[in-house]
Amino acid sequence: DYAGSCMPFGWSRTLYGPHPIMFMQDNDKLVMLAEQNNWFTLVYTDGRPHDKELPPTWYGDTVGRWEGDTFVVNSNNFNDATWLDQYGSPHSDQMTVEERYRRVDHDHLEMILNITDPQTYVGTWQGDKKIFQRVENPSEFNDLPEDICVWSDTKREIPE
Repeated sequence: DYAGSCMPFGWSRTLYGPHPIMFMQDNDKLVMLAEQNNWFTLVYTDGRPHDKELPPTWYGDTVGRWEGDTFVVNSNNFNDATWLDQYGSPHSDQMTVEERYRRVDHDHLEMILNITDPQTYVGTWQGDKKIFQRVENPSEFNDLPEDICVWSDTKREIPE
């Protein structure tokens, strides 16, 4: 597993992983922070399109918008170095990801993930519904503790 050599998990694997994720919002963006390897992404909500000039990245280029009570996040421009899940399901650099977030009640946020990759799959790959639970006082859980993977600590070879 490439993640054992300190490589980033990638988008869907981080979202479905066991590590906590924190959401922070201001007027023109949502910031998602994850404990796993101190990952973060900015979801711009100011109406901008995807940046077609960016080189492919581990976590892609992300924009978001509201559709009624559902926050829709679209991402593209991924490299093909990660897996969709812990089982090794591959994807190409043509992958696009749609996350649909809806607040179920005061303390729960539902996410449905759809992945489209015409180069790798014949249809849309839909992840299981995930429920995030609100934590009133995150400091009781050490907020997001530092989780930095250091290659020299893994004592493994760097993957090619």
